[in-house]
Amino acid sequence: MAILIDCVLLDTLLIFSSLFATPYLWLKWKHSYWQRRGVRALSAHWFFGHFKDAILMRKSAGMVLGELRRQATDEDDIIGIYILHKPYLLVRNPELIKQIMIKDFHLFPNHHFDGRSNSDKVSNWSLFIIKNPEWRQLRDFASG
Repeated sequence: MAILIDCVLLDTLLIFSSLFATPYLWLKWKHSYWQRRGVRALSAHWFFGHFKDAILMRKSAGMVLGELRRQATDEDDIIGIYILHKPYLLVRNPELIKQIMIKDFHLFPNHHFDGRSNSDKVSNWSLFIIKNPEWRQLRDFASG
């Protein structure tokens, strides 16, 4: 009987350890995305990533991005950031931004950020929110 209880306790301990260790290890692996690709990334919260203050509504997303941009060194044209467990690339170099938004447009036809609103029709046409084919038309119009 004592052996059976020991086995049940051990099994319970293993199950609970797995329940906590698996998500933790998965998040650690997800938060090493930029390091595995050789891109410098700032240290991030293990769960919220770099957007803890924005998710908890302490700061706006724009303020958080501005702070991340200022934390990078002058040599960093790009830095890797995380929103929750998803990796994003923060591009700091104006020439690189121009390259991506204009010259390499065919490689980046859509954005993953979606802030569309049914009530705000003007912001839905922002260059950072709009999707293809409207993005191409707006980009071509803006570049003259």
